[in-house]
Amino acid sequence: MTTNLLFAEVTSDVDGYGTGRSSGAEHDTSKHSETVGENGNVRSGDDEGVVLNRESEGWQTFEATAYTADCHGCIGITKSGVDVRDTTHYRGLRVIAVDTAVIPLGSTVEIRYADGTTERATAEDIGGTIRGNKIDILRSSYGKAIEFGRQDVEIRVIDENN
Repeated sequence: MTTNLLFAEVTSDVDGYGTGRSSGAEHDTSKHSETVGENGNVRSGDDEGVVLNRESEGWQTFEATAYTADCHGCIGITKSGVDVRDTTHYRGLRVIAVDTAVIPLGSTVEIRYADGTTERATAEDIGGTIRGNKIDILRSSYGKAIEFGRQDVEIRVIDENN
C-alpha cells in the first residue's frame, strides 16, 4: 500500500470538522434504535445490525485506523470539545473516534492489540466513515498514523458515558 493511499484512508475515516478532519460528513445517529437482550448485549437498529456486548468481560473485534490532529484543515478539537492539538490523551486515556450508536461518547474502553498489549481509551470523537465496529485512534503525527495503518483490535467497554 502506498503512503498516499493510506493517507486517504486516514483522512477519510474522520468527519468534516474537529480533530484531524479534512472531509466527510457527520454521522447522524438520530435514526438509530437499540434493543437490549437478556444477555446484556445491545443490538443497533441500523442497517448494519451491530451488536456490542456490554458485559465487562465481553471483547469484540473492531477494525482500527489512526488519525492525527496535525493535518491541513484540522482544528484539533474533538466532537466532545476536547482540545487535542498538543496531546493524544485526555484524562490519562488515549482519545479515539467511534460510532456513537455502538460506543457512546465519553465511554472508557480497553483496546487489545494483535501483539497482546492493552491500552485504555476514551471515546471523545466521531468520524464520517466510522460505522459499526470501527474505531479511529488518535496519534501524535501523520507518520505515526501511517505506521499504525489499519488493523484488527479487540475492544471492551469499561465504563459508558463517564
